[in-house]
Amino acid sequence: MDFLLGLPYKRNQIFQTKFWLGAVVIVFSQLVGFFLAWLLILFLKPEQVNFFEHGSIGVMITSIMFYSLVMAAGTLAGNTFAQLLTAFATSVLPYLIIVLPFSNIEIISGVQIWKLFPNIEYYFDFENNLMDFSPIAYVDSSWVAESKYLLLIPAVMSILFYFIGYISFIKHHNERNGYFFLWKTLDRPIQILVIVLGILGFGIVGHSAGESIAGYIIGMIIGGIVGFLISYFSIFKKVRH
Repeated sequence: MDFLLGLPYKRNQIFQTKFWLGAVVIVFSQLVGFFLAWLLILFLKPEQVNFFEHGSIGVMITSIMFYSLVMAAGTLAGNTFAQLLTAFATSVLPYLIIVLPFSNIEIISGVQIWKLFPNIEYYFDFENNLMDFSPIAYVDSSWVAESKYLLLIPAVMSILFYFIGYISFIKHHNERNGYFFLWKTLDRPIQILVIVLGILGFGIVGHSAGESIAGYIIGMIIGGIVGFLISYFSIFKKVRH
């Protein structure tokens, strides 16, 4: 990265070249696979081919989404581990920030969330719709059988991640400095988020282990400590190159 930034090019030119070169490689390789599979279908003449075009286009879109996500994470992170961890955490975060609070509300209130819906099928539909907004959900190929308009979600997320990466690369320095985030303003909010998720997650585990409020409280305490230690040593400690 230091070498690239030392070249006589503007930062937006460097980002655009890197991003679109990678995107073209991904799409072109999948187009080659699509073309070869299409030839095999013409040659072998199978009785039925399900979701061929829809599945192929969807794989291209979801691949670009994950590529954009990793690129955006790279413009925010100060080392490779931070980049990969940020990308993975972002891929599951939309689901966690809704499911974990709901599960904790169930424990505290004693009221099961699914009972607030007309029936349990509506609740499962609600959960599935939440998963549609989590990038990690598109690792599974079950989306192929869903509506073709579902692919609008990863397409929009691809555009969102692209602009996040572009703006971050242009506005902030992007030399790998060994810290978790290049933009230090993110350190404290992300640490707080990690601690809160640790408290909520371990609280659920503690309650499920003992089926008691005492286990729930102990789990929350452990989760807070674990969340603090993980966030402190991963975010605030510099990684040696």
